[in-house]
Amino acid sequence: MNDPKISLRLALIHSVAEAMEVIAFVQVEPLSEDAVICPSAFDAQAPGALLGVESNPVHPSAAGFPDASQEHPYWAKLDLFAPVQGEIIIESSAAYARNVTMALFDADGEVESDEVICDSLAEILNTIAGRFMAKVTPPLMEYQIGLPQTGAGRCPIAEDAIIQRFNASGEEIKVILAVRNLEKLTLNEIF
Repeated sequence: MNDPKISLRLALIHSVAEAMEVIAFVQVEPLSEDAVICPSAFDAQAPGALLGVESNPVHPSAAGFPDASQEHPYWAKLDLFAPVQGEIIIESSAAYARNVTMALFDADGEVESDEVICDSLAEILNTIAGRFMAKVTPPLMEYQIGLPQTGAGRCPIAEDAIIQRFNASGEEIKVILAVRNLEKLTLNEIF
């Protein structure tokens, strides 16, 4: 396959599906770029547009979270260093983030804090990133990834990022891949 963006998107779709099934016990289905399953403020931005910058990162500055009475998306972001350079982000609605956190911790009631929800998303993203990098890394080469950052609100992304939306039990999640130096990238030819 000649187009690296198509290869990256396919690797991303497979990695998200595998990771969500293994870690969160949820089957996800990729949505086309124009599909919307739950119109809300979460979907106010068009695919490919720069998301707002009103994010409140938990790590490293512990700046706090938006007012708990308002629904806000949660996100986790992880830097990719080699062979793909860029970042990968997962963003979900507050309702889905709480539900997946309860599934991860086998909790019956409410999730105690925003930080627990963010830690859950970070763990899911770490698994997605590891699977993704294993798929795209050429043989005999090691991949390198950073540590997740998390927050509530909007996470800014690059305008030319690959945005893949998924249906996860009737809720929508986004996984965003922003790659630097795409033209110089050598990928494992698995797709």
